[in-house]
Order: sequence, then C-alpha cells, then structure tokens
Amino acid sequence: MLTPSASHLLVRFTPVERRNFVFSLHQVGIPLGGILAALLAPAVAVLAGWRWSVVLSVALLCAVIVLMQRGRAAGTMTAIQPAPPSRPIRWPGSPPSGDTLRCAG
Repeated sequence: MLTPSASHLLVRFTPVERRNFVFSLHQVGIPLGGILAALLAPAVAVLAGWRWSVVLSVALLCAVIVLMQRGRAAGTMTAIQPAPPSRPIRWPGSPPSGDTLRCAG
C-alpha cells in the first residue's frame, strides 16, 4: 500500500492511543516485506519454477486481503474524527506571527 493512502487510512481508523505503535509497525513492515519477498521469491523460483513463485505471491496477497476484510465485516473499523489543530501550522521560513514578536520583546 502506498504511504500517503496508508497514512490517511491509519489516521482515520486508528485510535489515538495506539496510533504511534501502528505507524511504527507500518513503517517497519514495508521494508521487511520487501526483504522477505526478495529472499523467498527467487528461492521458490529456483526450486519449483517461476510460475510457482508468482502463484505463491498471489496466494499470500489474497490471504492478506481476506484477513483484512474480517475487521470490516465485523464492523470494528469506524472512522475517527480528527481533532482540529489548536493553532495554525507555521511553516519553516515563513515570517513570525504577532505572538512570537510579542513574546520576544
């Protein structure tokens, strides 16, 4: 899953108290999945042929999709409304706000 769309879904469906753990798991899982695929796919291709390597990859993908649908069917996935930001975001390089100037002097 692409990072922007996955991040959007994680923010929508993850409770705030578990969000850091879920984002960490997501960020670690992507490279580990790539490493695992890079190690297993050639081994299966050498032992059983490239067609079986593709079949195994498709079977694993289907299994993940089925497992992800369990939460959806049970109705446990509900969108969480994000809290509004407490103050506007100040981007680096933007001019200081009036609050910053008042505190400084």
